[in-house]
Amino acid sequence: MDAPERYPQEARRRRRPARWLAPLVFAAIALIIVTREVEPVRDWAEGVLSPQRAQARAVCREAALDAAAAPAFARVVARGAVHQSRGGYYVDGLVVSEIGESGAERRFTMRCYVDAAGRLARSARDPAA
Repeated sequence: MDAPERYPQEARRRRRPARWLAPLVFAAIALIIVTREVEPVRDWAEGVLSPQRAQARAVCREAALDAAAAPAFARVVARGAVHQSRGGYYVDGLVVSEIGESGAERRFTMRCYVDAAGRLARSARDPAA
């Protein structure tokens, strides 16, 4: 009589990890998608995983917005790529959209060199993106 009562409890114990496996896989996939698609979450994740790269991107972003003709109406369209160099970081492909003289949108690309301390070493603005 004891054997039939113990068997369902043992089966439940064996199934318990499998019950949490599907929600964990779903949560991991959702986290990956959100990290790739939502820019504030992506920036937060980069700041947690690689704070120096995030700082280099932020310094270049501020330099690019300041380089716009009308910084109050400028926005970042593409965040660019951060590459590590010997003395710091190189940020390439940061695209900024600004308002032109005629009121039309005009874009330019920014490249920045940021030293290891997080200071802007040099930046260059390419006219059209």
